[in-house]
Amino acid sequence: MSSSYGNKLARAIISTRCNLKPCKKIKISFNPWQSETKSIRDFYHYVFSPSMRMSNDQCKIQVDIRSDREEPKLEIQFKDNSKLLFKTKTLTTYDIVREFEYYGRIKFSNNIICC
Repeated sequence: MSSSYGNKLARAIISTRCNLKPCKKIKISFNPWQSETKSIRDFYHYVFSPSMRMSNDQCKIQVDIRSDREEPKLEIQFKDNSKLLFKTKTLTTYDIVREFEYYGRIKFSNNIICC
């Protein structure tokens, strides 16, 4: 899959199926000078879109711009205090968005059933 096609798919998933409702906190860490950070920077751009932010204005989004050689990562804390960690060095934007949507859907449906 070409990267431009993957980015179009990621954008489509974000705009139609993703939201921040099950999320309590999202922490994005990356070094902007490394070439492996494109996917997490794209995800960061998608998460900060107005439609995503309006889906849960209580969700805290923290961005940690680093200057060391640590690999880029995405940490998500859900409302039930469970955590999910993505090490995104080898992931495409589409991979990150697809997994974010999958786990978000599971957590959101669990909240509906339990509450």
